[in-house]
Amino acid sequence: MDIVRKLIDDKNFQIDDVKKASQVVRDSQAVVRENASQFSEVIDKTNEELSDLYKTKDKMREDYFKALYEYEIQNDLVIHIKKMRRNQTNIN
Repeated sequence: MDIVRKLIDDKNFQIDDVKKASQVVRDSQAVVRENASQFSEVIDKTNEELSDLYKTKDKMREDYFKALYEYEIQNDLVIHIKKMRRNQTNIN
């Protein structure tokens, strides 16, 4: 009986050692998951900021080309009016 009890105690001691090692591994994995979660939050926030910046850039580009188009239209109108005045002056 004592031999069986001793064998059982030895096995239980080995099992406890394995359980402790397994718990250490699980704890380290939890720390890694937590750090990864923090980095994911930072990455998501940065991606949102980049998206906002690209939206602002697109809006500025659109406003620029719209202003350029309006300038060209206005400039063409001024040139047309000047030609008409010149022609009218030449006729008179």
